[in-house]
Amino acid sequence: THSGPSKMISLPGWLFRVAAILALPIMLGIGWYLGSSRISQESQMCEVTAPKGQISKCVLADGTQVWLNAGSTIKYDPMLNGHSREVKLDGEAYFIVTKNKHKPFVVCTEQAQIKVLGTTFNLKAYSGENEVETTLEEGSVEFCLIGSSAKPIELKPGEQIVYNISEKKIVVGKVETYLHTAWKDGKFVFKDADLQTIIQELEKLYDVRIHVDNDSLLKLHFRGMFEYEQNIFSTLETLERTTNMKYRMNGRD
Repeated sequence: THSGPSKMISLPGWLFRVAAILALPIMLGIGWYLGSSRISQESQMCEVTAPKGQISKCVLADGTQVWLNAGSTIKYDPMLNGHSREVKLDGEAYFIVTKNKHKPFVVCTEQAQIKVLGTTFNLKAYSGENEVETTLEEGSVEFCLIGSSAKPIELKPGEQIVYNISEKKIVVGKVETYLHTAWKDGKFVFKDADLQTIIQELEKLYDVRIHVDNDSLLKLHFRGMFEYEQNIFSTLETLERTTNMKYRMNGRD
C-alpha cells in the first residue's frame, strides 16, 4: 500500500510484447452493444453474454437494469418466477435493482451469493480468477459464501467486500466506488493500480495476450484512464508516451 498521491512511473528500455487477435476491430463500438442472448427451450433459461471488447446491457422483467462487462454472462428465468429473483453470473456486472421487499433479488456465482431488495452495486466474479469482489453504491446487500453456515455480511454504501478464493480470506473496506464501476460508462479508471492488474483488464477488454519481459515491473503502480472506444494500438501508444516503454506485435502469442 502506498502513501501519498500516486505518480506515473517512467520505465525506459523495457519491452512490452502483445499478441493480438487479427480480427480485432479497429475501433470498439460506440454506444451500448446489446450482446448476444438466447433462450434454452429445455430449461426456459435466458442467457445474455457480452463478447470480449464489448459492454452489454439488458433489462429484466421486473425492470432491473444489468450492464455486463467484457467476457461476462448471466443466466436467469425470463419471467423471474419463484420466491426470489435469481440470476447466475460469470464475470462482472453492474446492477440497478428494482425494489421489491416481498421478492429479494439474488445473484449467484461459483463462490458466493449476493442478496438484495433494491440497490445499486457491482459484482466481479470471473471463473478462473482468484477473487470475488462486490462494491456497493446505494442501498444494502448481503454477501455469503456458497455452502457456508456463517452469518451473511451486510455492506453499506461505499463499501467493498473482496473474497480471496485460494486463501479463503474476506476483506471489507471503504473504496472509491467509481474506480470499480466506471467500466459501465465505457471507461477503465485506475488509481494506484499495479501493472499486473492493468494488464489483466486490458486483456479482457481487447481479447489479447500481453507479456512483460521483466516480472518485477508487474508490481509497479500507476494511475490513469482508458476509454473503451480506444483501439489496442491507441492504448499501447498512450502507454509508450507515458512510460517510455516499447512494444511489439507477435501475432496471437
